[in-house]
Amino acid sequence: MTHSQFQFLATLRDAEQLGVTGLARALGVSKAAVSKRAPWFVHRGYVGVSHDIAGARKLVLSVTPKGAKFVTKAQTLLESEFESLTASLPKPEMTRLGQSLDALLSMTRAFAESER
Repeated sequence: MTHSQFQFLATLRDAEQLGVTGLARALGVSKAAVSKRAPWFVHRGYVGVSHDIAGARKLVLSVTPKGAKFVTKAQTLLESEFESLTASLPKPEMTRLGQSLDALLSMTRAFAESER
């Protein structure tokens, strides 16, 4: 799985379910890009598709248990690799890095929430 595919799946997992437009905004891509990518995930059992009750024409994407398990496993592996890469950093630099990453994560989550 590529980084962009992982990002697609992880973003959708964190949001629980999104329409094509909402996922496109969260990823910073076009609706066409999401529509083109979605079948790859559906075919492999990582994403499910349903119709929005409020608007029957609107499709809603959600991560399946298989997709959620994959994201969790991949995140654990990535965190482990990141920790091993940063283990030799001095404590003050690690603290600054952690603060910067926390701020970036907060901004990303706030943006995703505002786009729902």
